[in-house]
Amino acid sequence: MSKKIVINTFGSLGDLFPYLAIALELKKRGHKPIIAANRTHQPFVEAQNILFTHVQPEPLDFGSEQELVQKIFSSKGLRYLVCEILMARLKEAYSDLEKVVVQADLLISHPFTFAAPLIAQKQEIPWISTILSPISLLSAHDPPLFNPKLNLESFPVWLNRLIIAFLKNQSRSWSQPLQAFRQELGLSPVKDPFFWGQRSPELNLSLFSSIFAPPQPDWGAFNHLTGFVFYEPYDAYLSEQLVKFLAQGSPPIIFTLGSSAIYHAGNFYRHAAKATQKLGERAILLVGNNLENIPHELLSQNIITVDYAAHFLLFPHAKAIVHQGGIGTTAQAIKAGKPMLVVPFGQDQYDNANRVEQLHLGKMLTLVNDESIYLGLNELLQYPAFQNQAQHIKEIITQENGVKDACDQIEKFFTFSA
Repeated sequence: MSKKIVINTFGSLGDLFPYLAIALELKKRGHKPIIAANRTHQPFVEAQNILFTHVQPEPLDFGSEQELVQKIFSSKGLRYLVCEILMARLKEAYSDLEKVVVQADLLISHPFTFAAPLIAQKQEIPWISTILSPISLLSAHDPPLFNPKLNLESFPVWLNRLIIAFLKNQSRSWSQPLQAFRQELGLSPVKDPFFWGQRSPELNLSLFSSIFAPPQPDWGAFNHLTGFVFYEPYDAYLSEQLVKFLAQGSPPIIFTLGSSAIYHAGNFYRHAAKATQKLGERAILLVGNNLENIPHELLSQNIITVDYAAHFLLFPHAKAIVHQGGIGTTAQAIKAGKPMLVVPFGQDQYDNANRVEQLHLGKMLTLVNDESIYLGLNELLQYPAFQNQAQHIKEIITQENGVKDACDQIEKFFTFSA
């Protein structure tokens, strides 16, 4: 039987694409998915003939892309995102979402859609939560790397528990508007609204591979790993410029900063071009729509820039990939079977980069300049072990089907919750 399924997400394209992939598969199975998100996602959703509805907050109401990304990737970026954007528009988000969940059979939430659990509890709508990156699980057994200065891996589990509890307590004040709104709605307080309060007590889908983050005993009983969820639309293609460039020489090094860090790139692309020249390699620089990212004086027949290219089509042509460590970009680089250099900017990116290193798929750079990129890439290209391991992990990843598994779990959920 066809079900109305509302998928509430928020953020960058990396926060949209996994849910869009799930929505397409659900529609193929005869369901009626609706993506409820910020308006910047609308053209991507409607291009795939999936229903879209706007739900607050709208990031661009708080500043330009450059201003937002600079604040979010700062040392207090998470606090800014939660307190100044998400909590500031919590009631508006609830009001917007309340309209679209009428007669909904299921609500699926993103980790930062704080109104979704409230709606689900208030209106008794079946609810599945999701997690995109392992860092969100805050495991004491597999501790997250928040930044290189706070590496918990060498600590015993009991100490990690204390540190994680301390960090949660430090952020508890962030959720005061949420607790107050729960009271207005007649809902009981939640001990840990920012973390466990965002997790469904019936099913949480972790949208990544067990190779990337093996299950841990403190993940919770209702957590299910799906494998990476890849959005790979049938109508995507590489531009004529890229096809021609790829055909004219050896595999290039691909440099990308995803859809957010491109607005905080600094001199990254100049460093990239200079390192490529020193290596005697070819390169494709994915610079986004920020013209300041283009190192005009360093471009040549061997080094080109494009604003955007579908990673799933471009990455398999790479010799190596240099990227920011967003979970979607990281997953596509793993699936392409290419060694990678990861240059984290913040949020989950340090943790993702650390996992890349643990899998021996590449290296993490915390200091980014011409020389560090050159040395990092030179190591990746000189030692076949990186390429061999990348191919090995690729073979495992390609056996998984995160989209299918996620949708199978969603349909099973209907059966068990009926």
